[in-house]
Amino acid sequence: MKDIMYNISSEYDCGIGSFSYISTRNRQLNFLYSLSRPLEDLKNKLLVKFSGKTFTVKQIYDLDNINTPYVLKNYKDVLLQLEMENKIITRPPYDERRNYRGKKSMGNNVSITFY
Repeated sequence: MKDIMYNISSEYDCGIGSFSYISTRNRQLNFLYSLSRPLEDLKNKLLVKFSGKTFTVKQIYDLDNINTPYVLKNYKDVLLQLEMENKIITRPPYDERRNYRGKKSMGNNVSITFY
């Protein structure tokens, strides 16, 4: 259900869907929300929660997404960022994964080891 609501959200801030339809935008509230960095928050949370552990992308999503505004795409984007920052180890590694829509894929079965 979260993925369906994400796809029909009327607004996206930093890649996070609003999960609602709002016909007008309140610029003042939008400015305040833009000060927060929800994907940075997710990135930091994953580094702490899964430190020293290894899981697949899908397992990470299943263990962490409950009661959050994040969808699987958000997790994959954050994990790609962490990989580029050398904060995780992936199997298969970056060079062995295929390109998808102009960037490296992060399939559900990719194994992630957090430092």
